[in-house]
Amino acid sequence: MNNLEAKIAEAYEKYGLAYNGPPRHLSYEEKAYRIACLQEEINELAEADTLVDQYDAILDCIVFAVGTLYRMGMPLQEGFDAVMKANMSKVPGNNPHKADKARAEYKGTDLVKPDGWTPPEDDLTAILVQHSAWKKSSEFQRSIANPIAMPNV
Repeated sequence: MNNLEAKIAEAYEKYGLAYNGPPRHLSYEEKAYRIACLQEEINELAEADTLVDQYDAILDCIVFAVGTLYRMGMPLQEGFDAVMKANMSKVPGNNPHKADKARAEYKGTDLVKPDGWTPPEDDLTAILVQHSAWKKSSEFQRSIANPIAMPNV
């Protein structure tokens, strides 16, 4: 557990939200709540005029995201490393799949997946299996492979 995870764990223990079990899905209600909180912070970032307000909104996004991983029993550092490994194999270029107006107007560097690019899902699955106490059960295998339904929040 890195320092960021430790601080989140300390806060969640203080507020009665501790979870120390294997990787799991959140309940429908908790997932919807966390998505709404993250969206609220994204909206605050969009509306922030000052550098301090932008900084605060981005850090709040991180706190909610790391807290959500914690509540799901998913390790931050290993997952982050796996995703960054995949991202670092992308190359600068024009991504035709990102055609919304904000991206079209942005003249900075975008990253694209080159031929043969490997997504992080296999590495992430291995991490979840490694951290699961019931990794050989069919229930765990189904929980990794099958998404839960979520409404538009």
